Amino acid sequence: MQMYLLRKIARFFRRIPIAIQKKSSELKLKKLHPDQFARFNDLKTGFLGVYNNFNKTSNSNFQHETWAKFSDEILSEMKPIPTISFFNNPSLTKTMTNEALSIDVDEFIFQINEYSSGFLPDDFYEEDLVGVPILLKNHSSKRTSLGRIVHLYQAALSSNITGNLKNVDTVTEWGGGFGGLSRLVKKINQNITYNIVDIPISCSIQWLYLSSILGEDSINLVTSKDSEIQKGKINLIPICLVSDLKDNLNCDLFVSSWAISESDKAAQDFVIDTKFFNSKHSLIIFQRKSSKHPYSENIYNYIRQSNNFEFKKVPVPIWNKEIAVFW
Repeated sequence: MQMYLLRKIARFFRRIPIAIQKKSSELKLKKLHPDQFARFNDLKTGFLGVYNNFNKTSNSNFQHETWAKFSDEILSEMKPIPTISFFNNPSLTKTMTNEALSIDVDEFIFQINEYSSGFLPDDFYEEDLVGVPILLKNHSSKRTSLGRIVHLYQAALSSNITGNLKNVDTVTEWGGGFGGLSRLVKKINQNITYNIVDIPISCSIQWLYLSSILGEDSINLVTSKDSEIQKGKINLIPICLVSDLKDNLNCDLFVSSWAISESDKAAQDFVIDTKFFNSKHSLIIFQRKSSKHPYSENIYNYIRQSNNFEFKKVPVPIWNKEIAVFW
């Protein structure tokens, strides 16, 4: 009992710096983005209704059992009404966000500049208020987070392989997290059509995050097989509908970061059969095979063994066992 109490006290004191930085981040970002604060407050009570609309046609189609469990945890922590700092919910820090206070991201920043040819100015690093990401103490002048830097890395790679994201018409992303990459791509190219295929709880979080930042009119909820994919908008598509809508999701660029690698084999085979939604270019980031993710290297093995792709493979900064493959 004494050892248990000592461990509990130690955990409490370890979390004090995180709690302080969370509050500091929230105060700074509220000053920077009062419009986002107002929109979030207008939208937050609609979160459960949006989730119910996405979930009403839910089935087990392509939904990995691990994410079914995470979905229940995430939903329970978003009820009854999400708080503006929902990124800090324990279920999200385990799956989509992080609590990094200070971390060496110099290699990320170097590669962002290399792959983007320096076209991403400093204001792209500046974080948004919604979710209240924790700002990195060792990059305070940029007012950025580890999550934002990772999404900038993905955007820079995407720009490199397509030539310029400003000239891309359509992106389809398999597994969009909370919507961070789509938010940046929309900042680069306001006219782009951006499709995100994801599980219902993630689509709902994407709606809340993106609508609070970009405005609700920028987002289209796809809640039935008869729903239209709207040009120039971010279309949120629950994974249970992807088979019905696959012909409407053809794209110039297919993206999946730690998502198709976490999917089951049936989902991976489906994406392969669509030829990555007939994309001209693709960016896939994956982790190494493990008992938790037994199919994580399947897509890479298919690409490697096929003669159809002139691809490049690079390790992801910081996490050198994570691999980015692109063409």
